[in-house]
Amino acid sequence: MQRLISRGKWICLLAAAICLLFSRRVGAASLNKKKLSLYTGDKAVLKVRGATGKVQWSSSAKRVAYVFKNGVVRAKRPGKAVITAAFGNKTLTCRVVVRDVPLKHIRNIYIDTDNTKELPGKVILRPVRIRYSSGRLIADCNLINGTDRTIRAVRADYFGIGSRKLMPGSKNANGLIAEGHFDLTHLGRIKGHGIKGCTIIFKKTDVRVKKADLTGRLFFASTLRYKAKRKKESA
Repeated sequence: MQRLISRGKWICLLAAAICLLFSRRVGAASLNKKKLSLYTGDKAVLKVRGATGKVQWSSSAKRVAYVFKNGVVRAKRPGKAVITAAFGNKTLTCRVVVRDVPLKHIRNIYIDTDNTKELPGKVILRPVRIRYSSGRLIADCNLINGTDRTIRAVRADYFGIGSRKLMPGSKNANGLIAEGHFDLTHLGRIKGHGIKGCTIIFKKTDVRVKKADLTGRLFFASTLRYKAKRKKESA
């Protein structure tokens, strides 16, 4: 009888030890990251340490941050989301903040019609045809992405067209024919080393010289603002 009681005690102690070990293992489960700060287009990998069983991933805002079955998170648009990893009766969360890619500036890019070479690694707004129309100046341009990354044009903070003939001995010392600011968001994304055409219309108030020789030697100056997609990171 005493032997049976002692065996029962050992069985109870063994069961309690197993339960305690299991609870510790489950309690020790954690995510490799509790917070993520990403730019649109970025990827990050979440992993659960000490998980038992299959992990189910979900996102509170799929349009902001989407999570795949293997825990890879893709940032899609600016906003906030919570990524949840569920296994057994336990859940772990990671807060994700997605920001838009910072604006990049290309300042003071001067292009001369006598120089037909493109500037490698630069984003250039180059006119291909310029004409007057009802007091306005219309420029058919190419936005050239000389980088190896996909960009999204935002605006030309400054774009000016000038003539060398107007520079010497005139009140218009810098030779400017027209200058202005233009929204370029309608061009959308431009892949690396890609080109997109656009038409820029200078208003009458932006045109300094109402009549100029547009077939002569012209020069263009621009300050562009654009967003560049970051290089993909291995998942």
